[in-house]
Amino acid sequence: MTDDYIPFQIAEQAFVVPAQVVREILGVQVCTKIPHKNGSIPGVFPWNGRAIPLLLVGEALALCRPGSASLESSALAGRTVGSSADDRSRTLVVETNDDIVGLFVHEVREVVRILPEAFRPVHAADQLFTSAEVEWAGGRVARLLDLEKMVNECFQSI
Repeated sequence: MTDDYIPFQIAEQAFVVPAQVVREILGVQVCTKIPHKNGSIPGVFPWNGRAIPLLLVGEALALCRPGSASLESSALAGRTVGSSADDRSRTLVVETNDDIVGLFVHEVREVVRILPEAFRPVHAADQLFTSAEVEWAGGRVARLLDLEKMVNECFQSI
């Protein structure tokens, strides 16, 4: 596991992903809607000559937790995904296995170095799509996002 991570936020929750899986950090992308039943993938956007699915991380978390409100709802209320969003919103283009997807996030921070021993197991209630957590940024807890699990789960429900 790499020691460099990209921290980002979805609403008020902090997450990290290994820097080595991030191919590019883009501004908000306007996506073309695709017909399907999964609200966590609203459409695709162009990247390097191909159509890349946009994954709403907060929506994916809410869909898998019955009764949970989407973490994107406040950022996307009344908007077409990607048409206009907070100035700090970004799209992380990430690669997991052979899949390349865009992650809509609310804010990306600078790369941080986190030693592997700093991670600890997540609480049972917080295990969905996260493999560990770390105390970060003045006592805040950031969860290590399990991209492979999230991408697999979201694409299976299309």
